[in-house]
Amino acid sequence: FMAATLFEFAPFRLDVAQGVLLRGAERVSLVPKAVELLALLVQEAGRVVARGKLVESLWPDVIVEEGNLTKLVFQLRQELGDEAIETVPKRGYRFTRQVAAALPEEALAVLPFVDMSEGRTEGSFCEGLSEEILNAVSRIPGIKVVSRTSSFRFGGSALDVKEVARVLSATLLIEGSIRRSGQNLRISARLVDCASGYQRWGDTFEREAVDVFAVQREIARAVAKSLQRELPEAHDPAARAVGFEAYELYLHGRYYWNRRPGEVVWQALRCFEQAVEKEPRFAAAWAGIADIYATLGSWENGVLEPNDAHSKSRRFAARALEIDPELAEAHTALGYTALHHELEVERSEERFRHALTLNPSYAPAHHWYSHTLVAAGRFEQSMVESRQALACDPMNLLLTVHLAWHHHMAREPALTLEQAGRVVALDARYHWGHYFVGWGCEALSEMDRAVEAMREAVRWSGNNSVMVAGLARAYAAAGDRPRALATVEELERERAGRALLGYELALVHLALGDREKALQQLERAHRDRSGWRAYLSRDPRLDPLRSEPRFAALLAGRRAPNSFDSRK
Repeated sequence: FMAATLFEFAPFRLDVAQGVLLRGAERVSLVPKAVELLALLVQEAGRVVARGKLVESLWPDVIVEEGNLTKLVFQLRQELGDEAIETVPKRGYRFTRQVAAALPEEALAVLPFVDMSEGRTEGSFCEGLSEEILNAVSRIPGIKVVSRTSSFRFGGSALDVKEVARVLSATLLIEGSIRRSGQNLRISARLVDCASGYQRWGDTFEREAVDVFAVQREIARAVAKSLQRELPEAHDPAARAVGFEAYELYLHGRYYWNRRPGEVVWQALRCFEQAVEKEPRFAAAWAGIADIYATLGSWENGVLEPNDAHSKSRRFAARALEIDPELAEAHTALGYTALHHELEVERSEERFRHALTLNPSYAPAHHWYSHTLVAAGRFEQSMVESRQALACDPMNLLLTVHLAWHHHMAREPALTLEQAGRVVALDARYHWGHYFVGWGCEALSEMDRAVEAMREAVRWSGNNSVMVAGLARAYAAAGDRPRALATVEELERERAGRALLGYELALVHLALGDREKALQQLERAHRDRSGWRAYLSRDPRLDPLRSEPRFAALLAGRRAPNSFDSRK
């Protein structure tokens, strides 16, 4: 079983990679540690697993009471039955059920529906509606749904079904068309088996625009039925039933949001805000606003003060969950702010794990959960989540380059460079690819190449401040002190007061050998609540500061995780 991640022991199915236990089509409610324990036992089914080995695997480098393990075993027995887990006195536990490696889940891709309206003027509506159908079918148990970032690249494409399926690693496709005339809609959809090319289901719906929600549900139910599965009912159907005018604004907002970064982010925000003005109980629109504010206060997109942006993101995500507690997007937004703004690693993990029980195919939840695991130093688990994100969204360059960041934090510079090089080969205009090539080259002392890579990152990003700071550090690491200082001065002059640059400038000053200025900038980043604070204890570039008392104080201030008890 060592290579398997899916296991069956009737009537249960355990997905180790997703951290989910299913009883038939129903998800079993277990705390994350209980699922991890079950995975350890199932993979050694029929054999005794020592208590010490289980404790060490579940709580690495942490001293915990053995009572924590006993509590988890008790929780599992409540769900599986007492006989499923045998206690072997003075040794450990044995899983007694017959276990079989399960076949991989089917993977479903939803292609953007073709706009057949007169003049082809309904592109944003068609794309938004296609994404909503994707979201609806993602709730079908046991089906992995490819993210829209990857599947929507094939809009209007002439590729045949088998080629699209190969690129997306999909076994099933949904495709169709939409014709809109005033308030009348004609929606055609079909489900195609990728291996044979045959249609497994198809139908045409002629409805008024206000009935679009019913059509989405009918399509999702029909797809589920054709796959011999049941579509779970929404937790609160009223939370998703909104007026068509607000819904159309929401679809336009999704259309703009999916074309970020740039000014389109503000257009997306305005559409979502107009949607909730018309329908205050529109949970998905509130979650969209939360996503935008999290982005506007973070990383390279940061144009708002982190405190202001993240507090708004948290408030709007909470509002969405008041209306619809089962909205994975809102839980993900709260997990993001818990990690990068509040530095609450354990609470962040809880949010992401819950989001993934609601929607196991939601790539952003896997992606940001992997960040949480890096912050906690759990690199192997982080890589599993990173690859799960890519499996859900295989053509997403951000998720692909994230693996390079992961290798950097795990102190694997050769792998950092190798992965970043793959990204540059995929798209030489993608600035993050060049940026991480620079990181890898610097760590491997290939300084000339590091400088050239950072120049390319600056070029293709349009002089993004994070990329410019990276170039300044590359100059400093290469010994070109005058250029490094000139670049820093220009950066500080042009972006005076920019909250998010403290961390980046600290790295430049550290490469210049100025520990005092580096510490000052890190303290500034801490005051500004930069998201980078979550990784202070992991970033190898900060190693020269680890003996400094002020750096230790910063680490203590970030409340680094020291345990993950059985309640988490």
